[in-house]
Amino acid sequence: MSVWSLLLAATVAAAAPPPTGRYVAVTETEYELELVLNPSGDAELKSHEWEPGEYASGPRSRLKGHWSTQKGTVLVAFPSGKTVSFHVERCLSHSEFGGKGCSPGLKLIKTNLPAFWGLQRFGLWRSDQLKLGA
Repeated sequence: MSVWSLLLAATVAAAAPPPTGRYVAVTETEYELELVLNPSGDAELKSHEWEPGEYASGPRSRLKGHWSTQKGTVLVAFPSGKTVSFHVERCLSHSEFGGKGCSPGLKLIKTNLPAFWGLQRFGLWRSDQLKLGA
């Protein structure tokens, strides 16, 4: 590999934006799953649920922890010892919810969180770049 190839690879890796932001699952109308990755390294996973016809209020369940990233993988660790790891996707397909196209998001690799969190069922899309109907 040439010196130029190495420099180009290092520049591309360094140019990748950090995965900070708010990620949401596209789910039923009475349920929302949200993961916030703060620039400080703090993370918060929230599950919002409400009755049909009602509007979303505060989260029903919440976990606070810390996140780190390495080689395209995000690891979120919680004080309870529970963890979740995701692959950072530039183009996570909208086919999961019957849509066309894709948006940046997180795809589950593994977790030891209980199933009620829904991470095994839903992808998480970066909310500020989610392009529904695109």
